[in-house]
Amino acid sequence: MLGRALTDLDTVRGPGSPGYEATARLFASVDRRVPGPEPVARTVETCLTARRPRARYVVGRDARLLVPLHTLLPLAWTDRLKHAVTGLPRTPAAVPSPVPPPGRGPRRPSRDAKGRA
Repeated sequence: MLGRALTDLDTVRGPGSPGYEATARLFASVDRRVPGPEPVARTVETCLTARRPRARYVVGRDARLLVPLHTLLPLAWTDRLKHAVTGLPRTPAAVPSPVPPPGRGPRRPSRDAKGRA
């Protein structure tokens, strides 16, 4: 999954795209530490065979750290933390669309009941 994310990241990277190098390094670092599918498969087996399965299961060391963090901290704080770690800007730069979306042509002036503008 992270390999695909790195490939996709390469397609949007540009000279005016701050933070993408830091994000690519972060993804590559995480990708090296992520175990194969075995821990997830073991957890799925555990929940399928449990007499009383829990509502949620957390798999992996990173998830065991991040889930309580997201539970305890406000969303704005965790977002700031993610932006600080990745180096990405807090708000993406607006990219003007060269073509209006379908069905969204130029607005016409509204007309009253007698057809006057």
